[in-house]
Amino acid sequence: MIDRLHALPLARQAEELGISRGSLYYQPQPVSVAGLALMY
Repeated sequence: MIDRLHALPLARQAEELGISRGSLYYQPQPVSVAGLALMY
């Protein structure tokens, strides 16, 4: 798990976990009702 208060930099934590640094900042967006209608 990423710990933003840890002494180890975020980039290094991501590297140790094998995830991309960009994924640390990704904020998922909710799917709209119209988008859900298209999926079904």
